[in-house]
Amino acid sequence: MVKIYTKTGDRGKTISFDQTPTSKNSLRIHAVGSLDELNSVLGMVISQAENSEITRWLKIIQADLFQFGSYLSGKKDEVMPLRRVNQLEMQIDHWQSELQPLTQFILPGGTILAAQIHYARTVCRRAERHIVAYHETESLPATNLEYINRLSDWLFVLARMVNARGNTAEDTWVRTTQK
Repeated sequence: MVKIYTKTGDRGKTISFDQTPTSKNSLRIHAVGSLDELNSVLGMVISQAENSEITRWLKIIQADLFQFGSYLSGKKDEVMPLRRVNQLEMQIDHWQSELQPLTQFILPGGTILAAQIHYARTVCRRAERHIVAYHETESLPATNLEYINRLSDWLFVLARMVNARGNTAEDTWVRTTQK
């Protein structure tokens, strides 16, 4: 078994799959770290989800995020397939059919599970920003970018669906100050 500690990171560098020494403050490592953080947050969501459909989807997404992180770490054969983007879109459309159309912005919250999913959505958006920053210096496959963008949409709709199925009303945003 490989040791957990290698000591190569003690001076601010890390080694990726492609054996390239990289600064821990590089755009690449920020992107990989953001995906790792998102994966951990999804693990917390899974620990609260009692719905097997949600758990099944989230575990697939966790595997996708590892694949995406592997790509960013140098395993260039780990491109996100377009079918995964399409599957997210199909699930979004399915859940949307169960929901009331939005006429106002909603506040993140509702059930504990929905609030955690909203948090995962914001972590996903941050990961997307880090990935796009890296993409601006090192071109990434379009499907990888599409996937992370669609995933935040998927998480938004999932949070709404969890609230709807839990008979929990969504709070709408109300302006607190006058123009």
